[in-house]
Amino acid sequence: MSSQMTSRNGEFKRITGVGTAVQKLGPGILQRVLIPGTFIGTVQFDDTATAAGTTASTLIYAVPIPATTVPGAIEIGANYKSGLVYQATGTPTLTFIYT
Repeated sequence: MSSQMTSRNGEFKRITGVGTAVQKLGPGILQRVLIPGTFIGTVQFDDTATAAGTTASTLIYAVPIPATTVPGAIEIGANYKSGLVYQATGTPTLTFIYT
């Protein structure tokens, strides 16, 4: 059996550097974040339809800087209604799963 993610797990996106992007328009769920180890920087997820629309009130989740090199998963399960936007600074490396 393959251990690769499939569509039944939701869509997924790997972040490997600085950037801001609208990942999805409309409602959905930010399911989880997979972190392969430590990194420097931050990743923030917002409930908004535009990259310019991020504010303190649109924040869904901000990924803390991992303190360990052991891979891990953070279960989030947060609903969003307008869209999913991520903002990455520094040199983060992680994968997030959403629907």
